[in-house]
Amino acid sequence: KTIVFITHKLNETMSLSDRITVIRKGKVVFRCDTSFTNEKELATQMVGRQVENIVAKRGQKTGQAVLELKGVRLHERAGETVSLKVRAGEILGIAGVVGSGRTTLINAILRERPITSGCLVYAPSLDRAGAISILPGDCGGHSLFSGKDLTFNITSSNVQKAARFYMISDHTLDLYARDYMDRLSIRKPSCRVPVDQLSQGEMQKVLIARSLYQDARLYIFDEPSSNLDLTSKSELYNIYNALLARGASIILISSDFSELIGMCDRILLLKAGEQVG
Repeated sequence: KTIVFITHKLNETMSLSDRITVIRKGKVVFRCDTSFTNEKELATQMVGRQVENIVAKRGQKTGQAVLELKGVRLHERAGETVSLKVRAGEILGIAGVVGSGRTTLINAILRERPITSGCLVYAPSLDRAGAISILPGDCGGHSLFSGKDLTFNITSSNVQKAARFYMISDHTLDLYARDYMDRLSIRKPSCRVPVDQLSQGEMQKVLIARSLYQDARLYIFDEPSSNLDLTSKSELYNIYNALLARGASIILISSDFSELIGMCDRILLLKAGEQVG
């Protein structure tokens, strides 16, 4: 059998393929046997320039804790409880395979799942509406408003941001949408393009834009870079740094270990609903 494997992940490409073809902006720019190349060369060919370091976290001074879990049991069969603390200006990573309890933990933090043991403590800054922003990990398919355009989907998280005297300005909404499209390189001729016409990667970017537009204090990102190419990942990490500089906090759920190690201040390791590291 023959397999054509399409991916943004360089380690997968190097470990699984016999030959590699790199496509950039609709054109083939590079071909070779896998044994004659490396990840750095592939990254350069994919982006079109020298890539030194995709993951680049800038050191930020952390503040007081904005969220704390103390002895929370994620399910009845779990022998160990989960305790964590998220401070202002830091990224807390959550690592674990599917079924490890990552989603259950997030649902507990969002108060969508009852806590039967332990306690959850919010700082006063998280008690207002819209203070917590969640980016789900379903690649955009079930989290976007089908049939609606980019402006509607990006600005729906904080419509009041474009209001004046309780009146919503479509022009202002379009300006905000275009700003976030530029930041995340959503290259469409108009912000009125329906989201149904987007690729999975573009849908992911729209979800990220909507989360950022919310102006929250705590951002929860579930596999945010799963459908992003190298350039978009680099732009996303720069956005993380900008959020931290503003004093926001980030909980990052990811299966990409280089992303977790490169961007996070601390990492919580889960296994079968228990905290193991």
